[in-house]
Amino acid sequence: LRSPITSINGFISGILDGVIQKDKEDYYLKIVHDEISRLSRLVNDLLDISAMEAGKFKLSKSEMDINAVIKLCLANLEGKIAGKDLHVEVLLENKHQFVFADMDRIIQVVTNLLDNAVKYTDEGGFIKVNTKVKANKVYVSILNNGNKMSEEQIIRIWDRFYKSDASRGRDKKGSGLGLSITKEIIQAHEEHI
Repeated sequence: LRSPITSINGFISGILDGVIQKDKEDYYLKIVHDEISRLSRLVNDLLDISAMEAGKFKLSKSEMDINAVIKLCLANLEGKIAGKDLHVEVLLENKHQFVFADMDRIIQVVTNLLDNAVKYTDEGGFIKVNTKVKANKVYVSILNNGNKMSEEQIIRIWDRFYKSDASRGRDKKGSGLGLSITKEIIQAHEEHI
């Protein structure tokens, strides 16, 4: 929490004190806006984790189309995907695939997994998304051709605040909470990731 607050305070103080030139104010206000958005995401993630730990995390389950959710999440990330010139292959077993789940939370899960796939795939790489029905369950798979992780990294990716390498720590948008929350949401649905 300190990092974005320090940035926000520094830039706002610079503007108010006149240290930042008038013609640069918009540039720095944009940075402040981005830092506030990051802070807001972090606070929401921490609130989710607290609710999960306290057993107050409630799901609002209903019948939903998981394939429609996947398409929606991909559409929401279209700009990031195009920005890295990624090829996305989507293989959905059925046109519609209905499941009983909390749609908002499943959107959160799919968005987080897809966003990670985009973030950790090199420019021009590929992402593959597919669904498969087996024994009355729907399996969703999201693969990418980013750098392979070590066994230790794979074990730790579910840990809170863990980022798999130092270079990923430069990603100001990531808090290291996304996969931990994703796993908690899936477990709250009594499923596995």
